[in-house]
Amino acid sequence: MKLNKGIALSIIAVFILSFTVYAANLLTVTDIFSATKPTFGSDKQVASNIEHDDTSKHFIFAETSLNVNNPESFDVKITNITFVPNSGLSLKNTDITLVTAPAVISTSTSGAITVKALIPQDLDAVDSNLKGAAFKVGTLKVKYENAITPGGINESVPIDIYMQRANQLSIKDLDAVISDKDTQNNINDGDEIKDLRPGDKIDLTAKIENNFNSKDNLDIEGIQMDISCNDESDIDFNDDSIDFGDLGPNDDDTDTLSLEIADDAKDDTLSCLLTVEGTDQNGAKHGDSIDFDLKIDRKTHDIVIDSVIVNPTALTCSDNTMQLSVDITNLGTRDEDQVAIQVQSLTLGLNEKVANLQLNEDDSSTETIALNVDPTSIASGQYALLVTTFYDNTKQTDSKVVQISNLCEAADVGNDNTNVVDNSGNDFMGDEFTDAITLDDTEISTSAGKLVSLKVQTKNNENVPVDYTVSLDNLNEFATPTSSKNVHLSPGQTATVFLNIKVKDDVESGASYTANVVVKETTTGNVLETETFTVQIAESTSQPIFGNLNFGGNSKVLLTIGNIVLVIIAIFLIKLIFTSGRKKKPTERKLADYEPKGGSVVMKKR
Repeated sequence: MKLNKGIALSIIAVFILSFTVYAANLLTVTDIFSATKPTFGSDKQVASNIEHDDTSKHFIFAETSLNVNNPESFDVKITNITFVPNSGLSLKNTDITLVTAPAVISTSTSGAITVKALIPQDLDAVDSNLKGAAFKVGTLKVKYENAITPGGINESVPIDIYMQRANQLSIKDLDAVISDKDTQNNINDGDEIKDLRPGDKIDLTAKIENNFNSKDNLDIEGIQMDISCNDESDIDFNDDSIDFGDLGPNDDDTDTLSLEIADDAKDDTLSCLLTVEGTDQNGAKHGDSIDFDLKIDRKTHDIVIDSVIVNPTALTCSDNTMQLSVDITNLGTRDEDQVAIQVQSLTLGLNEKVANLQLNEDDSSTETIALNVDPTSIASGQYALLVTTFYDNTKQTDSKVVQISNLCEAADVGNDNTNVVDNSGNDFMGDEFTDAITLDDTEISTSAGKLVSLKVQTKNNENVPVDYTVSLDNLNEFATPTSSKNVHLSPGQTATVFLNIKVKDDVESGASYTANVVVKETTTGNVLETETFTVQIAESTSQPIFGNLNFGGNSKVLLTIGNIVLVIIAIFLIKLIFTSGRKKKPTERKLADYEPKGGSVVMKKR
């Protein structure tokens, strides 16, 4: 029994060895293909499209050359190829065919064959990372026979076939607005958004585009944009996904994702990935992605006011005290033992400060401050309280303004200079409203498709607190404004706001536009003041034939210049005619000119 078992094992070993030697002698295709090296196509390859207006685009083919090595002991003749497609695609085994092959490939030599393949319409354009890539679509073998004694058909070692096509969904532009003031435009792979603080809000505005043309007749459907970061414990997403829906050929769309840096975020650099993907009507996936970093920088000392609660918020004549509950957080990198909170109101005569508070890193605390007030001694109306935090008791880190109302009208009687009523029945205080806004720059230079910020400084020149709404007007011709900003200011207080302007893509190059900053009274909507600014659109890089010459649209200037050129040409031609008809004066020749070389001249005396 043991002998029989040994014989069986020997037979199996000989069979395996024989098969290995045989396989080693089979024809081989020496080319190696992969996701980054396609057998057919490229990132520019057009795929078949049955929806195309042009019927010649319904089925698209590509050709490639394959190098075949013959290790056999005999010359071979290539007879055909076989292709086995992967499941999940519309490819059939007849969609890759042999075009040309050498008559004979001698033993121990190589030859090239040409193969043609159909590029299927449902071939994906991007991989799971939404990057352009080639995909394995099946395996191919070369069929051959002995060139001298044909008859037995052999097959080569199989090779993997990869195909790639063009991606038609792209992120055309990505811009960031940080806490409604700072901007960073044209974010690309590897870029970094710097100088972020805990609590900062980041609005990421992406413009996406369907790059199919109108003749393709292909929508990209179910488009979705997502964002993710490697450490999301330091980020709060308002929404980490946006559904764009469908996008037609040559169409684009814009939307915004928002996120906030957590209050307890550490000094760190976070890696984030913004992706967009969709599927065309033929079932192929398209998409794009941008990876960028968020760099969070925590200050050494940073006492932030989270909220301020006032009780009561409306004073009556019987009230003589009110309380402020101030929630603060230490976002700095050090424990603090000299934190201070100050409450001020010039009009109410308040200036209270609590000091020497202890607050460790990332800890929060609520401090209650009692204030003595006399509603009967001040006019009725709205008043502002300025709350400020400090470290080392004197070094300011944050501030917040809260509003209270005085409903007591005891101080209004007999006071001719307190309240004035306008024609609309609304009360306002003090002198006429003037010089409430100042622009750092009255002229902005930018280019088509860019996002720019306009810095506006507001000031309360009244003797009472005010609420302003600052917005942009007259931009529709060339840009899209963002939302307006609301500002609450105590008497004499100033504040700076940033208004963002998104310039349209189709704006005229080199044009100049004017727009307005408008300040309104928040409660009534009355326009109080406007300031005009200019937006200059940069010239395109292409230059006209005559450079920067500007004839002001005056055809007479062009005609005059043309006439001058014609006169100059005419003078040149006349001079040429008269000069060519004049005989040239012969040159006097000296006696020596007639002397043969090597001779001498004898002068005879007359």
